[in-house]
Amino acid sequence: MTNSAEQPHEIFIVKLAPGTSAQDLLAWFEKPEGPPPAMPLGGATFLDRGEANYLTMDFTPGEYGFYCF
Repeated sequence: MTNSAEQPHEIFIVKLAPGTSAQDLLAWFEKPEGPPPAMPLGGATFLDRGEANYLTMDFTPGEYGFYCF
């Protein structure tokens, strides 16, 4: 991952629970009641413009979400 934007960015990677969507997770972040609809897998903290970070991950079949807060 290389940040080519003007502002700092980060990445948060999750595997969504079956039958859920990225919107379900965003709604859960706003009102965290019950178990989260996703399993956190990792990511990278703030990267300034031009900075790079290398991640190696194994993804099993499923739906994933990638977020920058």
